[in-house]
Amino acid sequence: MDEQTHILVPGGSKLYIGTPHTHDSLYDEIEAMGADCLTIRMYADEFRIETATQLVYSLPFRPEVVFAGIGKHARVLVENTDYRMTGTNIVFTEAPGCLIDCYARPAWPGRFDRGELEKRRRETRTINAWDSQYQLHSKPVTEVRLNPERLIPYDAEPVIRSANNAISMWLGDVHIVGAVAYWDCSLGKVSSDASAFSLVLTDARGQLYWQVCEGLEGELAEFDAKDRIIGGQVVQVRDLVLRYQIPSVVVETNGPGGFVPTILRQALKGTGCAVREEHSTANKQKRILDALEPPLSSRFLWAHVDVLRGPLWDQMRDFNPAITSQPDDYLDSGAGAISQTPVRIGKVVGKPTEQRANDWRPSAGVHEVQVDY
Repeated sequence: MDEQTHILVPGGSKLYIGTPHTHDSLYDEIEAMGADCLTIRMYADEFRIETATQLVYSLPFRPEVVFAGIGKHARVLVENTDYRMTGTNIVFTEAPGCLIDCYARPAWPGRFDRGELEKRRRETRTINAWDSQYQLHSKPVTEVRLNPERLIPYDAEPVIRSANNAISMWLGDVHIVGAVAYWDCSLGKVSSDASAFSLVLTDARGQLYWQVCEGLEGELAEFDAKDRIIGGQVVQVRDLVLRYQIPSVVVETNGPGGFVPTILRQALKGTGCAVREEHSTANKQKRILDALEPPLSSRFLWAHVDVLRGPLWDQMRDFNPAITSQPDDYLDSGAGAISQTPVRIGKVVGKPTEQRANDWRPSAGVHEVQVDY
């Protein structure tokens, strides 16, 4: 109800009453705009150890309750049995090897005792659900398979350089050696997915850089009276090709994409950019997980800040592989680009003690010769 803003008398205030525990709640946005926020969490003080592999950890406060794990195996640790306190250091009898939550200053100590909270924590399936329902953090309650916080942000645009009669692309001080553009096209119907276009760059070490992830809008192609393409999504693709000097575009031909490559080739005439067709028969959820989980877990997937500001962040956070109908078009285009990127080996494996001298002489290259003795 944005009318409240316009009818409010000068100097007046707006009061919002609700529970800011869902990840898409409007309260995060209101608070970010400078509003005062009163949030009464189950515990005022909290400290989390993601995986407690050590015996001693320093805490910012003295905990009143310590939880180990989440779900059916969760339990409340007993002081002087499972751990002891030395000042603000917690010393475990043995390394728990699991998630540890330390809490203090409960809001309702008389109503929720440790036994009650231990029962509730065991019935909570994911740590996000616990944080959401009891600590009122804005998080999705399902387990996050594709955590967007594991994307490494960067703010740089690729630059084409010419030196010594050679052309090269650089992303800051990183030498880019490959690029894959993937277009999961859509006709822009009301109930259809977005027409998502992704560009993923790669360097010699195999690091991936998600440079572009955006939706194309409008008709697939617009023609003039002489049947020349003058607008539409294919012209937007052409603009991206020229801007980033993309050598080829992969078009997913599932569904409406079957006739798109022909029109796109017509729009890209004169650019030197090739069009490749990809018809995917694999399960989409599995395809997305197979492409994105390895680089996310290994931390070699970077993303441009403009990509992170777009709809990709929410789609990654909300992605549930058990659901077939969900917003995942931007994920799908990025997964397609990553899947089409060749795996690169950063260094040659050899003898670790081998001594090599730098050879200053120019090389004529490597040639394969077939002979017949």
